[in-house]
Amino acid sequence: MSKIEIKKGKLLKGDIIQVEYLKSDGTDAKPAECSEKHLHPPHEDLKKAFVSLSVHAALTGEFISSSLIGDIKKPDTELVENFNVTGFTIVGEDEDEGVILSARKTLKTGKTMGFNTPKILLEDESETAYQFAKDLALCIADCKDQLTEYLNGKFAPDPQGTLFLDENKNVVHGEKKLPKRKQVQAEAELA
Repeated sequence: MSKIEIKKGKLLKGDIIQVEYLKSDGTDAKPAECSEKHLHPPHEDLKKAFVSLSVHAALTGEFISSSLIGDIKKPDTELVENFNVTGFTIVGEDEDEGVILSARKTLKTGKTMGFNTPKILLEDESETAYQFAKDLALCIADCKDQLTEYLNGKFAPDPQGTLFLDENKNVVHGEKKLPKRKQVQAEAELA
């Protein structure tokens, strides 16, 4: 059974997902380095996981002060509404493992400024450690879980709905039966 370890995730314009991961087959062989780009729209849970990183990008990029944060899990929306995390990269290993966030800040002019945070150690207990590193680690774990689910087929629902067949093999859309002419056309498309 193969196992994957997400190393980088990006949510690009047009709901395009880019992910890089190590894939191991359970043996002692070196893992394969994989990179994939997907066009399926991401599920809302994946988008929310990326949104949870916004406050961390704003804080570690020193755009806002930690003294303004009451609850890191529910920051004041006005503080973080202009920040959009587009990706993360896991760097280092073991106690030196950290993350770099890629984000955009919307300026007062309406233009956006892209930036990368410095490397944020997830297991740092020094005086200069990021004070919300434990929450950041949880948010990154959630992003990794959601990306893994995405790779396993958890996408946004189709906004156009889905065609179904009833017990008589008539094509139905939602609860309404299609008119006979469209019924024949839909059946031909399914065949």
